[in-house]
Amino acid sequence: MIFAGKYYISSTHEEESDADVTLLAQSLRAAAAFPHVKFILLSSIEVYGKTSGRADESAERAAVSERGVRFIREEQLLDIYRKQHGMDAVILRASQLYTNRPKEGESDILSRNFFNAAHPDVHMSNNVFQPLHVSDFVDAVKRVLDAGNQYVYNVCGSAEVSQKCLYQMVCQHEKLSEQDIQWEDSGCVTLADSGRIRQELGWSDFRNLEEQLQEGEITYERAPVECRKKKKRIVPVGIRQLVENPLIFAVFFALSSLCGCAGWRLWNLYL
Repeated sequence: MIFAGKYYISSTHEEESDADVTLLAQSLRAAAAFPHVKFILLSSIEVYGKTSGRADESAERAAVSERGVRFIREEQLLDIYRKQHGMDAVILRASQLYTNRPKEGESDILSRNFFNAAHPDVHMSNNVFQPLHVSDFVDAVKRVLDAGNQYVYNVCGSAEVSQKCLYQMVCQHEKLSEQDIQWEDSGCVTLADSGRIRQELGWSDFRNLEEQLQEGEITYERAPVECRKKKKRIVPVGIRQLVENPLIFAVFFALSSLCGCAGWRLWNLYL
């Protein structure tokens, strides 16, 4: 059994993504009935927190980002079920995932960087990433499923790339002029080592995002103009109530005319 959740590939944290923790709890309760089935939890290297070097699988979990905290909660849930039910479980912590077809409106790291290149902020953090192609990640999942015998594995892209460098590469790819950006020190950066999965599961190497951009293997898909959502106008609460209350009163008045005093009782309950 492989658990990813609904918001796994997203490189940001949103309140909706916390629902993945609840979904995992439900999945673990079901999986506990089959303790000899291997359960793979897809996690993130963000559980390590900010590191000065590269964190290996023995490093302590100390997340400094909300996304990392969410994955720590998921891993702790798995820890509990593994100990209580003797589950055959593996945690696979991955770095930032990307595909050859980033899309406008998606929240994976490459899609967001293509969008940000066209809509840059004045201030940006010069974080360092280890982008991992999704097909390499799928290969890692298969290797862990077939031959993984450790509880935790890291899988990260081979090449590190800074946010500034990624911005410049995307601008060059899209033929955009670079804007004047004040690059700030890196924030919540996690760098991890993939030595264990290389040595134990016969790994060779991973795709290189910089090379793929330079060779034109990456294509950014923009949303059709007619499909782009227009911002909805928010009606002030006071004005909305001025419109709603007379309509609701009219409904209850009609009910009272047809059903006697029952309609007025409903109106009083509404108030």
